[in-house]
Amino acid sequence: MEPARPFFTTSSATSERFGEEIRPDCDEIEAACTVDIVDKEFRPDRADDFVTQPVSPGTPHVVTSSDGGDDIIEELKSGMEFNTFKDLLVYYKQYAKSSGFGVMTQRSERADDQSVRYVTLGCARGGNARIKSSNPANPRPTGKTNCKARINALRIEGKMRLTTVNNAHNHVISPQKSRFFQCNREVSETVKRVLDTNDLAGIRMNKSYRSLVVGAGGFENLPFLEKDCRNYIDKARHLRLGAGGAGALRDYFMRMQFKNNGFFALMDLDDDGRLKNIFWADPRSRAAYKYFGDVCMDGIAPKAIITDQDRAMKNAIAIVFPEARHRFCLWHILKKVPEKLGSYATYRLGLKTELMKCVYDTQTIEEFENCWAGFINTYDLHENAWLTSLYIEREHWVPVFLKEHFWAGMSTTQRSESMNAFFDGYVHSKKNLKEFVDQFDNALKKKIENENQAEFQSFSGTIP
Repeated sequence: MEPARPFFTTSSATSERFGEEIRPDCDEIEAACTVDIVDKEFRPDRADDFVTQPVSPGTPHVVTSSDGGDDIIEELKSGMEFNTFKDLLVYYKQYAKSSGFGVMTQRSERADDQSVRYVTLGCARGGNARIKSSNPANPRPTGKTNCKARINALRIEGKMRLTTVNNAHNHVISPQKSRFFQCNREVSETVKRVLDTNDLAGIRMNKSYRSLVVGAGGFENLPFLEKDCRNYIDKARHLRLGAGGAGALRDYFMRMQFKNNGFFALMDLDDDGRLKNIFWADPRSRAAYKYFGDVCMDGIAPKAIITDQDRAMKNAIAIVFPEARHRFCLWHILKKVPEKLGSYATYRLGLKTELMKCVYDTQTIEEFENCWAGFINTYDLHENAWLTSLYIEREHWVPVFLKEHFWAGMSTTQRSESMNAFFDGYVHSKKNLKEFVDQFDNALKKKIENENQAEFQSFSGTIP
């Protein structure tokens, strides 16, 4: 069989993944532009690489980069110069964040060599408000106040020089709240790796985010919000998904069959080629079934079945699976004890204790029979119909009659139902098919590791 094709990510998908993070504007604000907005490649790797020295108003001055010390965020003045547009953008965003407002690109023009020739950067609350709701009784809020705070910069002799500066706002600004502006939020590559790892491990986003908050020493110390993390993971999952759900499953099955010929899979499609049903079994699970039995496979009936105390089910199992050992759920039987025997005056004076002794403490069938007879005689329960019916079917629920068969430590349907929680912590209702098969592998590996640990405990310990 030909090896499965590797997944590839297109350049457009990559752009989609990082497009939101390199945008210098605030998503909450729409810039009123009459020419092309400045290209997005101007996002710097660091927002703290540039500092300035004190500048006299109107005096041209070059803002240079520095790798050491704390930044000095000085109020912008006409005549200040920056080496590049990127330097200007970073500095203005630093100034805006420390002052308490967001930034947007309002206008930009490019020269023939595609370098920025002219740009207007302004407060994110600039522009006129637009009515976003047709219901006047339920208006939607807007951040627009037609704020005129802005700077204009023109490329002169290779430098970006501030020609006009207006630092006055017509609204309240708050440095403590500036971290909530989109333009002031960024998920670093280190955080992305943590989020990716946690997501692949099945850790939910709210827990991942809380761990980041604790590590940073508080919400106010994080340069991003929980929704930024969620947006990143949504895009990362989309890129990991690759092919469509059915295609991703097919590729997964091909890879598994290439690795091991014992891997078996079937995909059932309808007339329109849509996926209807899937069945797959890995070699380890198939081998385990031969030892222990589970669901019907290869025409082989299960070796043991636990059900509620249902007469119709008991009769059906005897017909369909005559070789299977059938037992009743012990928990469902014993939970009826208070209802069936609680009215007896001796219920709390030894009756219940003696019954449990007969059920749990007898080691042989003969010992159980003697204990049960003594229990019935001592408390005069010969006429109790419920106990009589239980005794008739004792081979289906009393542990001493069932211990010669393998039950994987289960005596109740509740325990076997807990086996249905196999995927708890790994998948939820919003997982797609590709994510499901990935998490199936993770869940299976975890169960195997648990088995290996349990086997080690059995191997390395003895009961005196």
